Amino acid sequence: MRAVPWGLGRCTGLASARHPHAKRGLRFPHQSSGLVLRYDALADSALIYTDIYKKEGVLKPSTFAYILVGFLVFSVWSHFSNNEGSSGQGETQTQDDGRDIKRSEQASMGTYSERDVCKAAISSMFFHSPSIMSVSKAGDEVYKVSYRRPSDNTLWENKCQIDGNRVHWGVFDGRWRTHEMDGVILFMALGNDLTIQENHNDGSTSVTRFTKQGDGSIVEVDA
Repeated sequence: MRAVPWGLGRCTGLASARHPHAKRGLRFPHQSSGLVLRYDALADSALIYTDIYKKEGVLKPSTFAYILVGFLVFSVWSHFSNNEGSSGQGETQTQDDGRDIKRSEQASMGTYSERDVCKAAISSMFFHSPSIMSVSKAGDEVYKVSYRRPSDNTLWENKCQIDGNRVHWGVFDGRWRTHEMDGVILFMALGNDLTIQENHNDGSTSVTRFTKQGDGSIVEVDA
């Protein structure tokens, strides 16, 4: 007796009318209302006959049917594995590309001084205009950046130090924010254009751009 191949799990096979030895509507005894495989549309290429034997009312597939099922399962598994791998690589590449400024011991200063960079960095982190920032020397290569918050006129003081193209900072009477869980502030200046990039510990990145005007003042550039 010839019939359609054994299905994956529990299924119903429907043979094509083009094959006179196949019976349409043949149902395997372990069928359910779940997955149903239909071979009608691909009868000429996908329908493969197997030898079916009756044993206590149960249909038994040939060895070739088992090989075919194994090949199909392996193909589906390979397809989804490749898709997941490609997706992960895409996400990693996107994060790397988003960080345009890389850590360097040599800083590109443009027309900016260390004071200017400190002012712009604190402005970027706390979302206030550089125009309200006041910078003074607080020690060897350390600057104090002070400002009064417009909303309540409270005084805020931070410390800042330039190390290559990295900005070290912290609350003036507190610790330096250099722990591995703290964000990393990098900068790059080309001519009158300055970019402040903050790499957060969750993998995200914030970028703020500034320009220096003719009078020496620093203003944020709208994105």
